[in-house]
Amino acid sequence: MFRFLARSALATVIFKRYRRPIISTLVLFLSYFLISTVHEDYVNYAVTAEDRHYLWLSFVLKWVLLLTVTAVYYFYNMAGLRANRPRPPKPPTPSQKSSVASPKQVASLEADPFAEIRRKSQLQGRGDRLLENPPSGREK
Repeated sequence: MFRFLARSALATVIFKRYRRPIISTLVLFLSYFLISTVHEDYVNYAVTAEDRHYLWLSFVLKWVLLLTVTAVYYFYNMAGLRANRPRPPKPPTPSQKSSVASPKQVASLEADPFAEIRRKSQLQGRGDRLLENPPSGREK
């Protein structure tokens, strides 16, 4: 029961995060399948009816549709990636630059609990501290 709930939760998280590419990829493959099926049906009809005048046009139309669908898929997903990408902050204009910090900026710097950590030249993790000061071995 727990395994089913964990798998369901994982699938939900993955689908919510990657909904756009998952659905667009399924639509892309479905459109490839439909275009190929319709083209194959027309080729079978043209061979059976011995009417091959427009057969070349069906191949051209098939490849134009395949390339169009692929281009739409590519641009749709690239637009989604651009929308999710964080934008860099705009550089301040000369009128916004000032050498004196406003009281609001000073208060935000003082309220930052991680300001002390950011000023350190090198952070040490638990492994680094254990290597410097190894724990004494247990005596039995």
